[in-house]
Amino acid sequence: LPSNVAGSIEIELAKKGLTVVSNASPLRLEPDVPLVIPEINWEHMKLLEVQRRRRGWNGAIVKNSNCTTAILVLSLKPLMDLAGLDEIYVATMQAVSGAGYSGVPSVVIIDNIIPFIEKEEAKIVNESKKILGRLAGDHVVPADFKIYATTTRVPVIHGHLEVVYTRLRREVEIEEVVKAWLRFRGVPQEVGAWLAPQQPVIVRQELDRPQPRLDRDAGLGMAVSVGRFEMLENKLLRYIVLGHNLIRGAAGNTILIAELMAREGLL
Repeated sequence: LPSNVAGSIEIELAKKGLTVVSNASPLRLEPDVPLVIPEINWEHMKLLEVQRRRRGWNGAIVKNSNCTTAILVLSLKPLMDLAGLDEIYVATMQAVSGAGYSGVPSVVIIDNIIPFIEKEEAKIVNESKKILGRLAGDHVVPADFKIYATTTRVPVIHGHLEVVYTRLRREVEIEEVVKAWLRFRGVPQEVGAWLAPQQPVIVRQELDRPQPRLDRDAGLGMAVSVGRFEMLENKLLRYIVLGHNLIRGAAGNTILIAELMAREGLL
């Protein structure tokens, strides 16, 4: 559903006892609405009990994140578990398909880069903090790292590429970082979910990877690929992450949530 109408319609559906798993942006930051990347924060689904009690309905609303956020946090979660996150600086190069069917006219984007995407930077900041936050009873305590985002639209059809600088909270070797990415697994992998990639984070050692054309379909579009990683100075790590904005960043993640809910009898 378009974001300008999704919120009210989804609430009405939940009031009628239906379960809504949605990619639309309204309600993502509501305290009792789970904002879920299944490999990262499946435990946040416990908020549904709070949601039903507070709102007096038998239905449910679960949210998928912004596409750019989904790709970013999949690369950040292993780092957070390994060494903690202090500051994150991210600059994105986002495909035109992320703007929707009527988003960016071809005459505007060909031979061009648009250095602004409305509301996108705030979504990355706020949603990343919620997804990587800690469940505390009836709400999520946002992660306490600082995050700064700059978003751009580039003439690529599918695949968002993000340049990330993150300052970790303890010193680690680059080999530890790579191992953390390679070993990262979550609930979807543990239960063998049909849509779950075997390896959520793929590490590319080549200096010219990842690339949208070559790497966006990794894991049937459900994995993200990292490359160009380097420890620079004083716990500062630089890397590039790429993911398919329409699959992991949107429809695929939403379907994965629904699949896991069906397995657990939550639909």
